[in-house]
Formats: sequence, C-alpha cells, structure tokens
Amino acid sequence: MDVPGEFKRYLKNIKNSGQHLSDLINDILDLSKIEAGKMTLSEEVINLKQLIQTIYHVNKDTAEEKGIRFNFDFSNDVPILIISDRSKLKQILMNLLSNAIKFTPPTKSINIHVVRIQNEIQIDVIDEGIGIEEDKQQLIFDPFVQADSGVTRQYGGTGLGLSITKRMVDLLGGSISLTSRPKQGSTFSVKLPYIVPESEILVDQQIDLSQHKLPADASILVVEDNPMNQEMIRAMFQEMDHDIIIAANGIEGVEFAKQYAPDLIFMDIHMPGIDGFETFRRIKLSDPSVPIVALSADAFKEQQEKAISFGFHGYLTKPLQLSDLISTLERFLEIERSKNDSGSTAGHPWKDSLQVFINDLQDIPLYETEKLVELVNRYFASAPTTFKESLLSEIYAVNEKGIYQVISDEQSKS
Repeated sequence: MDVPGEFKRYLKNIKNSGQHLSDLINDILDLSKIEAGKMTLSEEVINLKQLIQTIYHVNKDTAEEKGIRFNFDFSNDVPILIISDRSKLKQILMNLLSNAIKFTPPTKSINIHVVRIQNEIQIDVIDEGIGIEEDKQQLIFDPFVQADSGVTRQYGGTGLGLSITKRMVDLLGGSISLTSRPKQGSTFSVKLPYIVPESEILVDQQIDLSQHKLPADASILVVEDNPMNQEMIRAMFQEMDHDIIIAANGIEGVEFAKQYAPDLIFMDIHMPGIDGFETFRRIKLSDPSVPIVALSADAFKEQQEKAISFGFHGYLTKPLQLSDLISTLERFLEIERSKNDSGSTAGHPWKDSLQVFINDLQDIPLYETEKLVELVNRYFASAPTTFKESLLSEIYAVNEKGIYQVISDEQSKS
C-alpha cells in the first residue's frame, strides 16, 4: 500500500514515542524494584573474559555502523573466573556502552579496559564523546538527570540508565566513578570486589567426562524447559556415551516419569505451568523411591534449604559444574571411572571432541553465539588457550569458514 510521506512521519513519531514510553516504564520498574529492596543477587562463577568478549561483539556492529572505532583489552593479571551476578554485570556494561555509543561522534573511539588492582577488578568504559561539565558530574547518577536539556532533545533517553547502573554496582558490592572533559570524552570506571572461586571450581575445567561411564541400563530423566540448557545437559551425557530423556515442562515430566520409570531425575525448579515443586509432588505419588535432584540458577542458601526440606535429594546450581554432576551421579548410580583418569589432561583427550563439535555446528545457527561459546567451553575445557581463543574469535565474527579452518588446522596437527 502506498502511504503518503506525511502519514509515514506520523507513524514514525508514534513508534518512537511508544518505544520511549516502553523504555521509561521498564527503567522505572527496575529503579522501583531496587529501591524497594526487591532486586536480589544471583551470584555464580563467571568467565569474565568471555563475558566481556560477548558484550563487545554484541555492540560492535552498532558502533561500526556509526563509524566509531571500538576495541577492548584484557590485562594479563585479570583472573579469568570471578564470582558475581552475570545478568546484572552484563546490564551494567551494556548501559555504559549504550551511552558511550550514543554520545560518541563518528571517527572517534570507544575502548573497554579491564585490569586487576589488588583485590578489585576494574572495568573502564572510555569514550571520545561529548563529555560532561565538571559541575554536572556529581548529578549524573541521580534519577531523571542528564547533563542538560539539550542532550535530552538531541539524543533522547529517560535519564534513568546511569542511576540504575550505579544502584546495580552497589548491589554487587562495588563502586562506579566518572572522569570527563567536555568535547574530549568520558571514562566510567566500575570497581568490583574480586572473590576467588573455590579451588574445586577451578579444577572443574580439567574434568574429562569421557572417562566416566554410567551403567548402560541407567535411565535418567531431565525436566528442563530451556532449550539451550537441554542441549548443554544432553551434551554432557553424550560425552559419557549415555542418552537421557528430556521433558520440556512439568506435565511432560510427570508423564515421562510414569512411562520410563527413571533411576534418577534432574528437576528444574522454575518452570512455566507447574513448577518443580509441584512436579516433584506428583511424581512421588506414583514412584516414592525415585531420587530427584533440583536444578536452579538460584544459588541462595535459603532456596537450597527450601528444596532439600521439601524432599529433593540434592540441589545443583546452573550452569552445572562438572564436579557437582559427577558427585551426584556417583551418589545415586554405579558410575565407573577410567583408570586413566587422574584428573590430569595427559595426551589430548579434548581432540576427540573435534568431530562432535563439527556435527553440532550443523544444527546450531551461527548467530546463536552464546550457545556456540558454551559448546566450546564444554568440549574443549582442557584444550590449549590459543586454540580456544582462535575458535572463539571466529565464532564472535560469525565466520563459518574461519571456524572450520581453525578446526582443520588443529586436526592436521594430530
């Protein structure tokens, strides 16, 4: 249909106003949740370098479309693994980069710089944007405040992004500061406490699942609604050369438990429809003896105690740690460990996963970056850093030819 130009402008204005209103409502809800003490932490072990790389590549196209040079550097003294809240840290950095891209003109640059200073991790977002007057810098983290009214008119925004960012940084036990000069740029520095992951988590990277064998007739049911989590759990068991049954929701979980009479069930706590607790109750009515282990991204002690007191036989947090999974399987099933498995990575057992990884590439779209990154970390946990970095670089670049070339080069070394 041919729409008059004036009418198109009206539609565009309506769309822009609606998007602005939606952003404003979402920001107000986030701020209200924080101020009411309703926003809680969900701490986990995070691969910090991987997180920074993901955020960099998510924003890279937007920056380059505007003609902005965009880079990041990760100091050698920064630990790869930290403990923090993944979603909140991601939102903090996305907010800062969104502002940096918005206020930086073409041909200028933005840089993410990550360093370790004693017991803190410092992440700097440095831009060559319009900058902020010194007398306005103290107000920039207040709700509904922008540098001046001209900024609002020219660039838009709700004036809540930095206020929410600061409150999230506070929740993480960190601090945020700003240094800026008008027409020269700004540097937002986020400092987070460095909490050392437990040693067994670090060792978790060295576990070779292929060296652990489950009884051939062991029936394992996993009740999990998230497709990505389903594939990751399936991949873990495939490395042990074992098939599992997957139910996509609580109703299926109850049906499959009756149909297959599993020897062990892993149960997601938070699911649409009936949750893990109700699914547990219904399964136990027909099979009181089957062990059911809870799965949840909620790492809070209170949630774990609630699940155990409800009757769950164990509690595993997501993303699953290999050491925790192996311990659970050893507890409930007769799992065998190869005599060659001493916790070391003698030889190159990870190379056995190259062909499996190639097969998985056929089924996963290249734009699903996070799923591919998870597969790299799962299949190649004990692989050399240079190989993993090369592979991840091609994945982030969505370069299918480059991905296969890295794998081919590695196979030729065998």
